[in-house]
Amino acid sequence: MAMVEAVIVLPILLMLFFAIVEFGIAFGRMQVLSNAAREGARRAVVFRDPGTCNAGTVTAEVDAAVVNYASSMGMTVTPGNVVVTGACAAGPATVTVTYANAFLFIHKFAPSVTSSVNLVGTSTMRNE
Repeated sequence: MAMVEAVIVLPILLMLFFAIVEFGIAFGRMQVLSNAAREGARRAVVFRDPGTCNAGTVTAEVDAAVVNYASSMGMTVTPGNVVVTGACAAGPATVTVTYANAFLFIHKFAPSVTSSVNLVGTSTMRNE
């Protein structure tokens, strides 16, 4: 009788275990994106004079800061995944980073679950 119960319960427990691992990984990556966006926003606003600031240069610096932070945490983010608004403006600067997180296991157990989800990290800072 115990063997029958184990055969019934084990797949459910394995699916639950892998779901917890997958969402834990996704949550960690979400934190990395949030931190990378904050690093980029900080780079966009520190010591910027709106009168002499070059938005293209600032955007390139922000892209580099975000890509470097994400890569140091093992994530591949390209400058095309980074959106900078308000660079060289008198108001706040906003940096948004998007990352396509691919699930490793969960969609194999539950085919109705999508195999990837877009994670977004956003940070807004006022110009100093």
